[in-house]
Amino acid sequence: MSPKQLIILVSALSFAFIIMLAALFGVYKYYPTYLGLPPNPEDTLAVEETPIFNEPHIVMSRSEVDVLQTKLLKMDLLKIQNDSLREIRNRLWDSLKVMDKNINQWKDSVISINDTINDKNKNNKILLDSIETLRNYNKKSLHENKLVRQHSKDLEEMLANRYDSMEVENFETFAKIYNSANPNDVAKILEQIDERDAAKILKLMQKKKAGKVLEVMLPEQAAAILIIGID
Repeated sequence: MSPKQLIILVSALSFAFIIMLAALFGVYKYYPTYLGLPPNPEDTLAVEETPIFNEPHIVMSRSEVDVLQTKLLKMDLLKIQNDSLREIRNRLWDSLKVMDKNINQWKDSVISINDTINDKNKNNKILLDSIETLRNYNKKSLHENKLVRQHSKDLEEMLANRYDSMEVENFETFAKIYNSANPNDVAKILEQIDERDAAKILKLMQKKKAGKVLEVMLPEQAAAILIIGID
């Protein structure tokens, strides 16, 4: 090898060595972790930890939601029933007041008749006239009493018809509520009431909804309702 070539080789090796040293210094300066060293303090940014606040939330299971919905549905039904019973009670009370007033008037009339009879006993002629008067009055009283009894009978029939119509309205209201309710919840409620009333409510419900309710009811109660008939 000539001296010139040797000088070129030494120069190239020196230049490569200098480049390697510069690269190594740069890695040490800016990327010390590549060499397994800890990062430079000035390159490390202090991260301020902020407390994490988790908002509380309520988790309810499906069974708890079903129980809650059932309770709400029962409360609505009880309110409707209580309102209906309160209205019926008020109407019956008003009717009893009217009947009591009529009875008191009849009692007063009887007392008046007895007083008249006692006074007319002093004289036979007056007594005969009084008896005739009493007979006429008695006839009139019997007629009025008959009218009162007929009126009471008509009133009872009217109240019975109104009660039946209100009962139908209540059943229609229940049917509308049950059409949009869970069939399992409706089945649990209908299992608690009279089978005839349950059959009336199911008859007023949508056939598809009523079928689903019957499917989840107790077999013996579903069979009893079908025997009564909902079609």
